[in-house]
Amino acid sequence: MIRALRLERVDVVRDGSTMIAADGMVVDAARGCVVSGPSGSGKTTILRALAGRLDRAAETSGNVVLRDDEGETRWDFGGAPPSPIRVAMIPQDASAALDPLHSAARFLAGVADDYGRSHDDVRRAVDAVGFPEERLFASTATLSGGEARRVLLAALVVADPTIWILDEPTAGLDDAGCARVVAVLDAARVSGRIVVVATHDARFAERMGAARFSIADGVLVAESRVTNVNPSAPPSASGKPVLSWSGLSFAIGTTRRMDVEDAVLAAGSVVGLVGPSGSGKSSFCAALSGETPLASGVARLDGIPFTTAAARPVGSARRHVGWVRQDASTALDSRRTVKYLVAEAAESPNAVAEALSLAELPDALLARVPGSLSGGERQRVQLARVLASGPRVLLLDEVFAGIDPERRTRMLRRLRAWAADGDRAVLLVTHDHGFLDAEAIPRFVASGDGILAAAPAC
Repeated sequence: MIRALRLERVDVVRDGSTMIAADGMVVDAARGCVVSGPSGSGKTTILRALAGRLDRAAETSGNVVLRDDEGETRWDFGGAPPSPIRVAMIPQDASAALDPLHSAARFLAGVADDYGRSHDDVRRAVDAVGFPEERLFASTATLSGGEARRVLLAALVVADPTIWILDEPTAGLDDAGCARVVAVLDAARVSGRIVVVATHDARFAERMGAARFSIADGVLVAESRVTNVNPSAPPSASGKPVLSWSGLSFAIGTTRRMDVEDAVLAAGSVVGLVGPSGSGKSSFCAALSGETPLASGVARLDGIPFTTAAARPVGSARRHVGWVRQDASTALDSRRTVKYLVAEAAESPNAVAEALSLAELPDALLARVPGSLSGGERQRVQLARVLASGPRVLLLDEVFAGIDPERRTRMLRRLRAWAADGDRAVLLVTHDHGFLDAEAIPRFVASGDGILAAAPAC
């Protein structure tokens, strides 16, 4: 029976500088651990190193020690453990880890074949994570971010490795989905598996009840108290309509149709959009932005039709409603630097500096490429790129899920000022009802067959 995992004198070095240092971190199998810290602090780096997935530019030293009833097994940090110990990881960019040409069923069947599991094992795993049966044979390219995470979690259940590593496993999941993840990880801990999770999700961390560690100045330490940031006071909306829609509906796949209640996003407003995973929130953003066609109705920008069932915006007009997608890895050219990506999209040189400031992207990141950034940093690059293009409306699709609470609050304050100063509006897709409540943000609710206003939307 596995008892605990320990890190001894661990370092991760890149370009001669120490990125992460840890010594004496002990993970008890019965509890597992949660790692937190600001975006870009190194949470993903230490998880990838533990999983043996770091790129060649990073150098590692130190040891991982696994203790069981028979004694201890030791191996090099950043390397592969000796057999029969197995390590598996769910990355932060869940959608990018799935082949868009395959269905969830085919992907899971392949995992079962690799590890000698049965069809019944796959079925039990799918049931455990709450993945909808009707979506099993759909292309993984059509899955929401939350659905993609549940597929990967089911794969982890099927593989049942010795060490389970999960990077932001509840991003894009509603409360029910979060509870499913906790239940699955509870079962893994009871069976003697080591569970290591990196997350910004406070509700999930509390439900896990695991040991807590945080990264401060590149050092992994027992978690200290985090200073709360006071919520930003919302400026009053002017009441001037920026984006409105009427009679609007859109299709999701070939079997579902969403009907949307007539509503207005007023100048200066920040409005939330909530609903269960897979309920159509991202599809609504795609429809509003003109990315996908409407089935009926019209969306108007400043009173002028922007997208209709018969016509969608083309060319530079698409910039007016900017959609910051949930999966930043597929939205950014991996070959280009941050500076290039933001400047390429900018409507003017001045827009670049403003966008970088709003997204809190420091000069130190500008020469780097997306693959060298954390998930939260990639989201901020995508946000800066869209902001630089000069949108009138900003659609933020789970953009704050990979961003630490203090930065999230600061960025919301800046985005509110951006919206109020320029007669713009923001639609914020999130599962974090507590954040919306604390910031007094009204919301729309996606129910799976429609979108309704649960509170005044302007």
